[in-house]
Amino acid sequence: MLSFQVFLYVLNVVAGFVLGLGLYSLITGRILLKLGRPKQLSTPGAIRLFGLSILLFCLPYIWFSRELDHALHDQPASPFVGLILLAGIIASGCLQWWAFRVDRRRGQLPSPSQPGAA
Repeated sequence: MLSFQVFLYVLNVVAGFVLGLGLYSLITGRILLKLGRPKQLSTPGAIRLFGLSILLFCLPYIWFSRELDHALHDQPASPFVGLILLAGIIASGCLQWWAFRVDRRRGQLPSPSQPGAA
């Protein structure tokens, strides 16, 4: 039981770090760690959407882990915790899709110097 609680605390520290990265991306429009798919994002608007999606993923997780800790100590947990966690995951996925879609559309717009541009 103690090792599971330590595991929850370590996951909370990781979630707090990722929450800080999402907040940094939301405020500045830049990505601090360019790893994986986020390094494909180039516009500040898409990066801000990605940062908001990180916040919507991490905030319900932190609440979920707190409720799980309450359940481990035989205290009643909120009945809506799973629903809110699922809603946060779905909203995060939709915002990440939208961020990559906005960034791709931005690259497909013709530049004003090209002939035939309106």
